[in-house]
Amino acid sequence: DITQPDLGLDAHDLRWTAEYCGAVIHNAASLTFHATSSEGEPFRSNVGGTKNVLEFARQANIREFHHVSTAYIAGLRHGRILESEVDVGQTLGNDYETSKLAAEKLVRSTDFIDPPTVYRPGIIIGDSQTGFTTTYHGFYAALQLVHTLAQAHEPDETGLICASNVRLNLNGDETKHLVPVDWVSAAMTHVLTHREHHGRTYHLTPRHPVTARLIRDVLEESIGFYGAQLCGADHVPANDNEAEALFHEHIRVYNSYWRMDPEFDCSNIERAAPHLP
Repeated sequence: DITQPDLGLDAHDLRWTAEYCGAVIHNAASLTFHATSSEGEPFRSNVGGTKNVLEFARQANIREFHHVSTAYIAGLRHGRILESEVDVGQTLGNDYETSKLAAEKLVRSTDFIDPPTVYRPGIIIGDSQTGFTTTYHGFYAALQLVHTLAQAHEPDETGLICASNVRLNLNGDETKHLVPVDWVSAAMTHVLTHREHHGRTYHLTPRHPVTARLIRDVLEESIGFYGAQLCGADHVPANDNEAEALFHEHIRVYNSYWRMDPEFDCSNIERAAPHLP
């Protein structure tokens, strides 16, 4: 339990780790986007938890540290984001991004570990072959919400549900860096098991991000509706019909992610793992 001192381990377990463990992979985190207090999530796990993991490494004299951050510590930046850049004064889009930037800075400022290896994945989705996922955040929140809303409507003569009264405040060309979990695992595992790649930062993001229009099209095809309108980023939803009002109410927590992503430089991971396109 990373929110507990000593990670909740007893003295016997602490002695065991000090003797047998040579590295830490810190990839536990809260995905909460909006905090109710500075002591609550995501700060409790992402900042306080990282402090506890670092203290655990110090006590166990573990110097090799692998930290899973996120590409979205870039916040609201535009243009090309280098793997070498951390805090350049960027505005953050939500409390999750704020907490993850603070956590990465904590790891980098720690002097009792070797230069850390930092992994910054994009938006992790399910297995690239089977689609299997264990969590329903981000893209899956929209998928689950639209599926639920569709169940309350009858198909028309096309056999599909007409959604032309649902208007989205998107242009359609906004990009999202969705990346399958099995690729992220493979890339991390390769770096972990090749010490010559340690001590660097890796953007684990796709070369070709998907667009909001493609996401809309996939939702339409998979759930069986048509006609949802992309009205532009400046459109203010009137929410004058039930379906539209429900969608915007439930997806509001993710509003900060319906923006244009920057371009993430992937030079380090492309050099380290060219066999994993």
